[in-house]
Amino acid sequence: DEARGGGGAVVQIDAKHQYAMSWSDLRMVVQPKKGEAKTILDGVSGIARPGELVALMGPSGSGKTTLLDVLGDRIGAGRVEGTVEIGGMKRETKFSRQMVNYVAQEDALLTCFTVMETLQYGARLVLASLSAKERAARIQHVLEQVGLVDAANTRVGDPLIKGLSGGQKRRLSIAIELLQEPP
Repeated sequence: DEARGGGGAVVQIDAKHQYAMSWSDLRMVVQPKKGEAKTILDGVSGIARPGELVALMGPSGSGKTTLLDVLGDRIGAGRVEGTVEIGGMKRETKFSRQMVNYVAQEDALLTCFTVMETLQYGARLVLASLSAKERAARIQHVLEQVGLVDAANTRVGDPLIKGLSGGQKRRLSIAIELLQEPP
């Protein structure tokens, strides 16, 4: 099934719960306590299709994180204009946080936990409605997806405590988000 997305692009609506996300003419303006309003995003458009990798590139301060925050509906202050569509339909705020997420640039992991402990902790927070057996199965599946099965009992670590490599830490951060089984 297909539909017209932002900017007239054809987007996939549903094939095993995979949705394209499009955004068109996004504009974000913030009003500091002192001074004039500042435009952070102006006329930004794009599309992310299922199975594709989208790279947001630009110098510091160019609005990359702000764009991710707008797309993920994580904006607390400021005025956002423009259109965000998921599966060719205008995004509904109450559902968008369940469907759209991203992993922050800096990993926020507890260095004393193992990979397994980190995922168990995360699963208890985001999957509280599942039984312990269902959570354990989801954790195992995610470990396999991100290739961390062999590191399950390795501490996250820090500069003083040997632990995961930088790439493994990044995959662990991704695994935490995958626990929720986003569409």
